Amino acid sequence: MFRTVMRWASLAGAMWLLLLAVVRFGGWLQVQEIRVIAVNDNGTSKPEFLSLQEVMNLTGIRYKANIAKLKIADARKRLEQLPWVKEVQIERFWLRGIVEIRIRERKPVGRVQGEGGKAYSVDGEGVVLGPAAEADTSPIVLGLPISLPEEKIPPEVTEILRVYQNLPRCKALYPTVDAHDVGDVKLLPSRDAYPPIRLGPLTRVPMLLPKVEAILDELSREGARGKFDLTGFVEIDCRLGDGCVLKPSVKGG
Repeated sequence: MFRTVMRWASLAGAMWLLLLAVVRFGGWLQVQEIRVIAVNDNGTSKPEFLSLQEVMNLTGIRYKANIAKLKIADARKRLEQLPWVKEVQIERFWLRGIVEIRIRERKPVGRVQGEGGKAYSVDGEGVVLGPAAEADTSPIVLGLPISLPEEKIPPEVTEILRVYQNLPRCKALYPTVDAHDVGDVKLLPSRDAYPPIRLGPLTRVPMLLPKVEAILDELSREGARGKFDLTGFVEIDCRLGDGCVLKPSVKGG
């Protein structure tokens, strides 16, 4: 009886080792599907900034690869080194041969131009995501005395770009923040006929932008009624107190 039990135990152990060897080194449990999913606050979707091929190249995960031999931790670290990637989760569905890569991408909120004149995309946490596309028309902060992408974005600049997200008038009419003089920051218009807006120190700009939005909204309504023309002014000065002073252009001057 004892010999029979031992014989069956030995056979079961051998079968278990054989199964492990087949799974580890054989053709079973191959990668049949690779899913790359972007996770955001509203659920899931396709990634905006990373393609399936880019993810495969970075992680080394391939179709027909042995799913048991994948180095998941290494793959995750390589993806997390990308500036566009905030967080990564990789899960294996062993029996179905599926590898699911869930990525939380960083979303650009605007652009920043430092020394050298090159513009870079920035997310809401001040992370430099890379050179901005030439067709990018998002809000931009110009003239910062920093070297990009090496140096960190000042927190007030990140806050300016975050605030812009909820200011449609400012985005459309005044998408450029001129910070060459951080003590006298200006909003530059998208149309040559419109006047610049002076806001004062860079640190006050995030607080003043919603007030500028309200003024632009009111002026746009007045303009729609034919009662106001923004092109008749040479400058809007918001440096004094809570209001803004509209300085009319002088004929012949």
